[in-house]
Amino acid sequence: MNDPSFGDEFDQELLTAGGAPTYFGRDVLRGLVHGITAHRESQRRSERLWGIGVIGCAMALNDPELLEELARCESSCIVVTKQEKRHHGKENFQRLETHAATAQGLADLVFPELEELAPLKDGKPVKLGPYGPRLEVSVPAVRELGFRKVGKHLVPIVHAKLALVGDLCWTDDHPSGYPVDELYFRPRKLWMGSANFTESSRRSLEVGTWVTDEEILTAARQFLLNLVVRSEPLRNEADSMDPELHPVVFDEAAMLEASRDAYDVVDDDDEPWD
Repeated sequence: MNDPSFGDEFDQELLTAGGAPTYFGRDVLRGLVHGITAHRESQRRSERLWGIGVIGCAMALNDPELLEELARCESSCIVVTKQEKRHHGKENFQRLETHAATAQGLADLVFPELEELAPLKDGKPVKLGPYGPRLEVSVPAVRELGFRKVGKHLVPIVHAKLALVGDLCWTDDHPSGYPVDELYFRPRKLWMGSANFTESSRRSLEVGTWVTDEEILTAARQFLLNLVVRSEPLRNEADSMDPELHPVVFDEAAMLEASRDAYDVVDDDDEPWD
């Protein structure tokens, strides 16, 4: 028996009234890849616009063309549902691990929501004092979230297929009037669809579309960052949710003492005014 396949009678590609491409039928994942490529090619680089960022989620990720496109991004993180251990070592999982190890991960400095999060140290939250330590948080390009299926017991999964594409920006404008460097992520468009980010999804009948509504972009940003915050590295041993990042704690007593010391500093060489 030949490999079963759908015909092209199901395939449609159209532009909505707002100009957003929408795809029906087979190989809708090409729309996601083309959309990321098109945004990069249309971006006018400047000292205040230094790259393209993508944050997304899907049940699974292994499509070579999509991985190649994500690897070109200056910032990216795709959260997938936690992989079963029996998949570890197989080609698709190895493809994920290679991408996570070599692609540029999430530029955490552009997301204020990640500023006060860090992995536990010796099983406890990192404690910050007036002089550090400096937080060094690495968020690779692929993360897992949720629960690992063990045996035949069904578990809830990351089933949404989203990719938020935007600009990585820099500014020194500040309400105080003083130049203060700031990096930030500006969402531009959101991919929403039924297709997993997998090579096999290109053979199935799916739907996918780009949206640019500001309220939807804002909600998607919050949703996806929540996934990132609660995600885990690939191959985490826990079968249940085991977030890697936790809120830091502040050494308030040390900070108060440092503040007092700063005010108490007196230069003995200063002469009083006549």
